[in-house]
Amino acid sequence: MVFSFKFQIQISSQYNPMLKVFGLRGGGMLLEKATISWIMDGAEKLYAGSHQQIILYLKNSTDSMSVVAQNSSKTDNKVELDFSKSENSIINHPHKKFSIHLPKSSVVFLAHLIKDDIKANFRPKVSIKTK
Repeated sequence: MVFSFKFQIQISSQYNPMLKVFGLRGGGMLLEKATISWIMDGAEKLYAGSHQQIILYLKNSTDSMSVVAQNSSKTDNKVELDFSKSENSIINHPHKKFSIHLPKSSVVFLAHLIKDDIKANFRPKVSIKTK
């Protein structure tokens, strides 16, 4: 089961407001590898590239979607990801459409989307183009 939460914080003060957030600073490679493995296990696959050498793994739940990319080719690739057609979602990236470099023979965590409005339907959508 996956749990994701959206926090909205408003601060108003005549003086310099300060917000401190504490949590896991860096999980390190072990946590990253475990997260990527969990996402890839049982995920929906979306293939791209001239020889289908790039695989997007999409792990969906009712409230979230996590995305990992695997580049199985022997060369680096650049891909454009577009999440702009997703409905009722926010993403852990500044833009819903962005390009990313995938090193040869790599597996990379790309994005995590969560439901924006808890009462509305969550419809994540992604498209990928190789550059």
